[in-house]
Amino acid sequence: MPERITLYSAKICPSSQRVEIALAEAKAQFTRYEIDLQNKPEWYALKVNPASKVPAIAYGGMRAFFS
Repeated sequence: MPERITLYSAKICPSSQRVEIALAEAKAQFTRYEIDLQNKPEWYALKVNPASKVPAIAYGGMRAFFS
């Protein structure tokens, strides 16, 4: 099974919305996780984005995020 893109986003974040639209336009298969910006999970900064911001994308062990 090929790896899937993982998108960490927040519905109220315009940057997250743009990334989600771009992935949909590219017909990319992805899993989306909603991050509550007022109550971010502790694991998010440690495992996904050290700046604790959204959006962030993970694919095949690589991570990309806006700072």
